[in-house]
Amino acid sequence: MYKGYRIEQFFGDETDVLYALAPFVMDKQIIKQFDGYPIFTDKDHIWFIVYDKLDVIAWASLKVKKNAVKFLNAYVNPEYRHKGIHTELIGRRMDWCEKNGYRNIEVDCLTTSVNQYKKIGFKEIKTYQKWHKMTIELITPEEIGI
Repeated sequence: MYKGYRIEQFFGDETDVLYALAPFVMDKQIIKQFDGYPIFTDKDHIWFIVYDKLDVIAWASLKVKKNAVKFLNAYVNPEYRHKGIHTELIGRRMDWCEKNGYRNIEVDCLTTSVNQYKKIGFKEIKTYQKWHKMTIELITPEEIGI
């Protein structure tokens, strides 16, 4: 990661997640960016929270579903954008899926993130107004003969 930044991983029902997200979940600007969809968490979420010293500057989560993992709730503070943080958070979530044996990943992302997901192999399966439903199936090296 970048100098001075660190990423910590939490389960969705940990108190640290609630403290880290509290300033964001009531912020009208952020709620607007998510089209009014609430930022929520539960025991089936895994959170990756990025800190610059003690300040939360970005976060992303995933939710374990029956046969897949869904990437949810990604946000980077505007003054930290275009520094690769969102890409790093995508990578951390994909690594988590691979290490935990999840091969099918889904994401509903805004138009601004579509190309980031496409670059790493996600396929778009449905488009809404500003949202795009995308999916990828992780393939092991053995499956492609490596």
